Amino acid sequence: PVQQPASQSPLKHKAFPRWAWAPLGIVGLVAIVSLIGGLWWLLPSANQPFAEPITQTRPADGMVMVYVPAGEFRMGSTKGDSDEEPVHTVALDSFWIDRTEVTNAQYQKCVTAGSCDPSDYVSESRFNGANQPVVGVSWHDAVAYCEWAGGRLPTEAEWEYAARGPEGLTYPWGNRFDGTRLNF
Repeated sequence: PVQQPASQSPLKHKAFPRWAWAPLGIVGLVAIVSLIGGLWWLLPSANQPFAEPITQTRPADGMVMVYVPAGEFRMGSTKGDSDEEPVHTVALDSFWIDRTEVTNAQYQKCVTAGSCDPSDYVSESRFNGANQPVVGVSWHDAVAYCEWAGGRLPTEAEWEYAARGPEGLTYPWGNRFDGTRLNF
């Protein structure tokens, strides 16, 4: 989930259509977005060492969130799929994004509170370790979790902005694909 700082005005970019997130579930949405957002602030640039990110802990689930400052970026790509065009400038207010994936233990707190449905894989040991990312939940489950935790799902623009980082990189680690840096 993301949270808008109280002193900031609403986002200046239209939210990503809800139907587009449905097949991704919480891992493809909150988890990956959060991980990418966290990685952006932890990666060193060519000219400076690792910077210590500004963080806060969300009380509902203990999630560490990373502060993403307001700014503008060039959203989209001319090298990807047609739905990534046209490239255009987007201005965003600051926001907080989860540093890591939502874990099974964190998600279970929402289930126990009666605000979320259990994961489809809750009984499968290879997917239900307490510190593993939660899987087998729908977009609706992800929304319910975010509302319970006091946040919301990130917009497409927030996700891309956090992933690109202050240098506008194609990937969090640089501009060349490196399959050793992710699971795909």
